[in-house]
Amino acid sequence: AAAMPQCASIIRWVDTPLTGMGKARRVLPSLLDIQLPFKLEECACEFPRVERKPGGHVRGLAAVARVSDVAQRLGELRARNIDPFFLDQESLALWTQGLAEWPVHSGGAGLQSLRALVYLGASRTVMVLGRGSVFISAHSLHGLRADQVIRLLRAQCEEPGGAPPPVDWLWVGPEAAQRETIDSFLRDIGGKDPVVSHIAFDPELFLPRALAVRVRTNAPLPCNLRGGEIAHPLLSLQRQRRSRMMALACLAAGLLLVVA
Repeated sequence: AAAMPQCASIIRWVDTPLTGMGKARRVLPSLLDIQLPFKLEECACEFPRVERKPGGHVRGLAAVARVSDVAQRLGELRARNIDPFFLDQESLALWTQGLAEWPVHSGGAGLQSLRALVYLGASRTVMVLGRGSVFISAHSLHGLRADQVIRLLRAQCEEPGGAPPPVDWLWVGPEAAQRETIDSFLRDIGGKDPVVSHIAFDPELFLPRALAVRVRTNAPLPCNLRGGEIAHPLLSLQRQRRSRMMALACLAAGLLLVVA
């Protein structure tokens, strides 16, 4: 497994006006298409989660990347002798592993608190926001700049222009061990509320660990952007064999029914 970087993909919620789950699933691609800066048919697209909102309307979480960007990413990986079966979306992998290693408190406050998981890489920074265990959004950042992060946090305020809400911070990635950088950033964003800040165990291996767990287990928000015509040849062959076996099983059942 490998990850499609957040900077080369899009992850967003798509709301529908429908209450029926089946109809909503059928219209989600069309609603997503009009929100993208490029045509959906040029993209690899997955909907890792489709759910009904409290008001009854259905929404879906879309993960999208242009096929050309996916092909470029696969080319970069092949240059390093890596040909992954699964190309996961980076932010989804980070978020679900964060929930697994740092579970949400069972109390009411824990379920409502804003969580920010920040991946500090050597060449990129990614911030994933959620409330409790619910994924909200993911952002590719230009370094760890307080002003940029404060704008993103204020977008989660109930009142426009209000102070950034209290945040539980989880730090991962190769640069997460630099505690001085993290402490300086937390001072820059200010706030009078106590700051909950936690550096993940073995943070430099957090993303590889997340990808491995998601491949081997029934993890939430599953996503594989390497599908269709760009699927791994062996994975396509496995699916073809499975389809043939199902067809043969149906044929055998039909013959038995005729004999009976």
